[in-house]
Amino acid sequence: NYDRHRALEAKIGRISTYLENRKTGILDSNGQISPELITWCRSEGLHGLLGPPGKGGKDLLVTEVTRIHEELGRDLSLSEHLYCSDILGYRAILEHGNAKQQETYLEAMSSGSVLATLCSTEVGAGSDPNSIKTAAKFNPDDETYSIKGTKTWVPNALSSQVFIVFAKCKSKNYMGEEETNLSAFLVDSSKVNGVSVKQRYDTTAFSGLNFADVHFDCKVSKHSVLGKL
Repeated sequence: NYDRHRALEAKIGRISTYLENRKTGILDSNGQISPELITWCRSEGLHGLLGPPGKGGKDLLVTEVTRIHEELGRDLSLSEHLYCSDILGYRAILEHGNAKQQETYLEAMSSGSVLATLCSTEVGAGSDPNSIKTAAKFNPDDETYSIKGTKTWVPNALSSQVFIVFAKCKSKNYMGEEETNLSAFLVDSSKVNGVSVKQRYDTTAFSGLNFADVHFDCKVSKHSVLGKL
C-alpha cells in the first residue's frame, strides 16, 4: 500500500528531524525523560500504535511500529519508555481486559495521558514467576482483593498510573477444590491508596526508564482482575 508507506515515511521524517534538531538531551536534570519530549510524543501520536482505531489505537502493523521504534531507538530510554507502556501495558489490556477495563483505559493510554507498566519481578524469584511472594487475598465482605508485596526493577515506575501486578491468589477449580494460581491485577494508583515507589536503580543506557521498587499494600475491586483467575 503506497499511501500507507508514504504516511509512515513522513512520520519517520518528522521524528528524525525533531530528534536531530533538539538542542537539549532526552533526559532532564533529574534523569527523567523531559516533559517537553513527553508532550511531543503525545502530539506526534506515538502511543497506542498497534491498537485498533475503535479502541483509540493507530492500527499500525508490527513492521511499521518496529520501524518507528528503530528511529526512536537512537536513545534507548525513549523507545523503551514507549514500548513498556504500549506493549506491556496497552496491549495487555487490549488482549485480556474486560469491556469496562478497555473502556476506562485504552483511549487514555492511546493518547499518552495515562501510562501503564508491568510489575512481575521480585527479589529472590529469579526468572520463575511461580516463585513470587506477592499475594492477593479475596475479601468476600466487600468483594475486593487485598494485594501485598514488593516488585523490583519496575520500568517507568515514577511516571506510570496503572500497574499490572502479578500476584498469587487462591481460587476454586472445576472440582470445587481450592488451589493457588498466578493472576494479574490492574492497580490504578490514582484510585487506590497503598502504592508507593521505593528504591530507584541507576542504569546506563536505560536511565530514563527510572527502574524502581514498587510496594503494594492496597485493596482493589474484584473487577480489577486482568483476564481469568
